Amino acid sequence: MLLSTSMNWFAKVYGDCGAIRMFAASGFDAVDYTMGYMTDPEHPINGDNWYALAREIRQTADECGIKINQAHAPYPVMDPDDPVYTERMIPIIRRCFEVAEVLGIETMIIHPINWYFEDDIRIRVNTEYFRSIEYLCEKHGVKAALENIFRRKDGKFVVGTCGNPDLFMHLLDTLGDRHFTGCLDTGHCKLMGYSAADVLRKMGGKRITALHVHDNDGLEDLHSLPFLFDTDWTEICNALRDINYSGHLTFEADRCFKQMPSSLHAQACRYMCETGRTLIKMIEG
Repeated sequence: MLLSTSMNWFAKVYGDCGAIRMFAASGFDAVDYTMGYMTDPEHPINGDNWYALAREIRQTADECGIKINQAHAPYPVMDPDDPVYTERMIPIIRRCFEVAEVLGIETMIIHPINWYFEDDIRIRVNTEYFRSIEYLCEKHGVKAALENIFRRKDGKFVVGTCGNPDLFMHLLDTLGDRHFTGCLDTGHCKLMGYSAADVLRKMGGKRITALHVHDNDGLEDLHSLPFLFDTDWTEICNALRDINYSGHLTFEADRCFKQMPSSLHAQACRYMCETGRTLIKMIEG
């Protein structure tokens, strides 16, 4: 099991290559390449020079001896109330897959469409959307991983698309496992009132092959490191072992470093790495 982390915030501060070097120096095996900035059509990686930029990132990772195990696509992938945005996202998502292939990425996390509250509409709309990008998975050798996400209603967190494990399973089983898989976000489980351990055991290791590991206080989506709140990480690790989880342990927990002075960033990365090694030992028993 590789230990990986999202590049999100660190890449904004140090750039993609700088973040990769920092994580490699801290002891990580891999990184999750965050593609959120690609919603900007003017970003260079959406331009004609995209291949050279992607090769530079891949070369940096190779030189550092670190793998780019997964990616996070920009979101939302569509907006039914904004057809211009929806149309603009089509070539951007296509470019995400092209970049993923160059970077050697195996799995790309894609937020399911989350605009609707009715479960039958959610299933239909998401089935149609993910079927429409299935050819990209095939062409570029990348699996699309749907993630359990929440919604806000009247100021409170409520179950979003793939938040209910039964509906999550139904959608994945409808799509099939050749090109699609599931990413369980531990922090999102907590906000929606689900035990991540229970969801893992219910869905099993054939459906859940990717993780976003982070914690919160049950009130806000804090993206903090494990062991800072009351989540039972022993139970989550036991569940991952019980289902023979075959993926990697990937943090999405860098938001808690935003307020730190830059002099602490390298130490914070090492602390995050040691936290991940502890979790992997707990999973392996």
